[in-house]
Amino acid sequence: MLVVAAMEKAPVRSSEILIDGIWETDSRLGVFVNSIDGTSWRSAFEKNESSPADVLILPKSDLPMVFNDTKIDCTQWREQMFHSNRH
Repeated sequence: MLVVAAMEKAPVRSSEILIDGIWETDSRLGVFVNSIDGTSWRSAFEKNESSPADVLILPKSDLPMVFNDTKIDCTQWREQMFHSNRH
């Protein structure tokens, strides 16, 4: 089964969408998605292109799917990545 998360038709430069994780209960399958607003990238690693889609391959499931989309800016995303890499 393919799970696809995609952004709007014309995403802003340096924006990304990432499937960040999944969860399953008895009644549904959930997908955590982060939409990252890249308009405030201010570093030597500034991105000049967008990643308007992300794909995840999962085993087949008949459960209904729920998407949990969180919109964050790139500063918040970098802080989360830095924090998660420290553990």
